[in-house]
Amino acid sequence: MKSLLPLTSASSGAAAASRFIALSTTAPDGGQFLFSLTPRIMRWDENTYLIDLEPVYRYWSSLAKAQDLSIVEYISSILTELTPGTSRAVLAPHPWQALLLLQTTAKRPTLNFVDAQSYLGRRCLQDVTWNDWLVYCHGLRDHLQNHTSKKSAKDNTGSLTTLTKTISRLQFTHITQMSDIDPESMQRRFGKLAATAWRWTWMSKPETTQQPRGLFDTPFEDDFPWVNIALTETPSVGRHLEASLREWDHITPLLREDLDKLCSLACWNSSERVVSLEWELSFSCSPSLRIPVLFRHPHPLHRESGHHKTALLQAFHSWQKALLSKNKPGASGELYITGDSITDWSLTVKERLTFAPKFHSVFNDDLAKDSAKLHDLENSLGVALEEFSPTDHWAPEYSYERKIINISEEPGRISSAENLGWMATNQRRPLFIYKNPHTPPDRHHSSGLIFTERVSKAWWSDPSDQIQSSCRDYYLRMTDDGLLQWVFQNDDGSLRVHGVYG
Repeated sequence: MKSLLPLTSASSGAAAASRFIALSTTAPDGGQFLFSLTPRIMRWDENTYLIDLEPVYRYWSSLAKAQDLSIVEYISSILTELTPGTSRAVLAPHPWQALLLLQTTAKRPTLNFVDAQSYLGRRCLQDVTWNDWLVYCHGLRDHLQNHTSKKSAKDNTGSLTTLTKTISRLQFTHITQMSDIDPESMQRRFGKLAATAWRWTWMSKPETTQQPRGLFDTPFEDDFPWVNIALTETPSVGRHLEASLREWDHITPLLREDLDKLCSLACWNSSERVVSLEWELSFSCSPSLRIPVLFRHPHPLHRESGHHKTALLQAFHSWQKALLSKNKPGASGELYITGDSITDWSLTVKERLTFAPKFHSVFNDDLAKDSAKLHDLENSLGVALEEFSPTDHWAPEYSYERKIINISEEPGRISSAENLGWMATNQRRPLFIYKNPHTPPDRHHSSGLIFTERVSKAWWSDPSDQIQSSCRDYYLRMTDDGLLQWVFQNDDGSLRVHGVYG
């Protein structure tokens, strides 16, 4: 028997990001108020909503970090502002687990906004009863009916009835009493619906790192029947070109005009933030092409009226990427012609955040200027930002690593207890380190040496390594020109320049 629900990735063993929220509330507007938090909202039943934080997870993480809060604490404070009256919420790496956790916490009124990744969340999930699990399976069957035939829906009903009778005959009360049964066995005995729900219960969706998922795919690569709540109106403009276009320089001024037209539409206002645009192009001889224009942080499109520098840069990067994919043969057999001319296009605000005026404080308006500039910079880049992080290695040449900033990682991970020692050590070292240390050209001219640390060489190092000293004493050295060098002393007493402060 499993002692705790294994909420980890089956492929890597790493914890999956808890980015799904299940919310129980009696708010009267059908979930429209939740679009202040994320553009991906699903209504499960009359009072239960599922929330996907993926497109804005990086944004909320950065705001939480600016206020020295965890992402869980910050999202909890936002939901407190958003939801009037009585409400409960939980956080989980999969929407099915979020629903189950929401049901178990309902029996404990003192618990609110429990993370399934926490120890308390895991313990609560052990209390899921068969009655609760089967109730949600019937709800899942209802949501799947739009995607399956009536015969399949009838088969699913019969399978759940058989499962209910089996559980009653065995006198089982909690799902943990059958935790050793795998989904394949569950499917052979009770059908695909029960097997699918069973797989979601005991396993998080593995994170794939081979290829990034597109924005306009399903919310996640799974067979969960996610259906987004639609906003009342969708801002969109179209353009029929008088002359066919091919070059970006000719497209830019017209696209800028259309972005200004988007901002002037009455169906939305300047306080809203754009998460993604959809630019659909029609060609003279080729099939139409949909290009997603993505923003790493919710973008205030109205603020850049007249120039739209950020949106145009993102559109340009997406345009270049689309041209590369357009020149490849499509899987559906569609034939694209290289250099084909654009005849018309439409521009639509695909995903956006909309919120009440009282909720302005959660956006960039009240942040420090540096944070706002950083968000604008990230939105203007065609590639993800990189960072230098301290590693758990004592050798200076391996003390830092360069990596892509990962939105699934919690803010403050560098400040965890196990990294504080490495951070303290690495702060005294220069970021710029020579791969091959060299002898200083002015070896006899300096203002003295200041000792910093002693480092031993790893005995398993490559014999061809440029650093052959068994033990290195590091010093700060100031040249006559005012350059601060980081040098070490070889076994023979000679100095070698290993890095430069700047």
